[in-house]
Amino acid sequence: MAKGKDATRTTIGVSESAGDVTLRKQAEEVLLKAGALQRAIFNSANFSSIATDATGVIQIFNVGAERMLGYTAAEVMNKITPADISDPQEVITRAKALSIELATPITPGFEALVFKASRGIEDIYELTYLRKDGSRFPAVVSVTALRDAQDAIIGYLLIGTDNTARKQAEEALLKAGALQRAIFNSANFSSIATDAKGVIQIFNVGAERMLGYTAAEVMNKITPADISDPQEVIARAKALSVELGTPITILVRANPKFADMIPGFLQNRRQDVIAMLDALDRDDFETVESLGHGMRGAGGSFGFDAITDIGAALEQAAESADTDASRKWVGELSSYLDRVEIVSD
Repeated sequence: MAKGKDATRTTIGVSESAGDVTLRKQAEEVLLKAGALQRAIFNSANFSSIATDATGVIQIFNVGAERMLGYTAAEVMNKITPADISDPQEVITRAKALSIELATPITPGFEALVFKASRGIEDIYELTYLRKDGSRFPAVVSVTALRDAQDAIIGYLLIGTDNTARKQAEEALLKAGALQRAIFNSANFSSIATDAKGVIQIFNVGAERMLGYTAAEVMNKITPADISDPQEVIARAKALSVELGTPITILVRANPKFADMIPGFLQNRRQDVIAMLDALDRDDFETVESLGHGMRGAGGSFGFDAITDIGAALEQAAESADTDASRKWVGELSSYLDRVEIVSD
């Protein structure tokens, strides 16, 4: 029956398995996405898209190329090649390098820009472009050969991106690295690096000259706080605590020989605070002077130089019967004890 025959022929003409349909759909989606990406790149002001004929003469010059290079498309199309807007010395250097790499003579000029692509070799390189106003900028250029249905080359597509920002970042990093090395190796700067606990790991020549210690005397032994004015450290901790609304601790690497005794030592100093405040309420400067004297002698032995300094200040203030100064230093001691944190190995 004719109707049946037609139906059969129609079925044969469109026969596809489920797998075939899926593959075809996927292929179509890939092509659509690729086409959309190509259009986005070509129409973008952030990419210079330059297409040439087989001899290298520019045929297409997109908006990105116009923006980056300062020419209008009409000024370059059918008139010049990409080599004419490239640094001539770089083109010559590239031709020489490719001639050696590929063991074949390559003429400086457009051929040097597309030779690899013409041989089916992926080619992405850095090149300095020359703007219409004579200024220059570094670009990263990707080159693709355009071929017809018979696989003959009919032209080339050069897609470029402005590489100025990356170059500037690289130069800044190089300068920063050179500056860091110069500072670190200078006798005019003390460079001290610590681990996470604050224990000194690096102590440069400048630190040795300024502070009088050798690196061996301080590395893995003390923190920068141990070579800083204790009262300034305490004052800074207090100021930062107020400014940032959070308690700031003072790290101290105490004498490990007295590790088991340190908690008791600090607790005794807290008892001293209470005793001295009570003594000052009774104008008993003799007790304050005696306790200050004891702290002055013991603080450094345990590794608490700040307590030694506070003890000396208390002893002097009590000897002068200076109530305000005595109360001030008792307050400093109390604040220090609240903030101090022991660094252990």
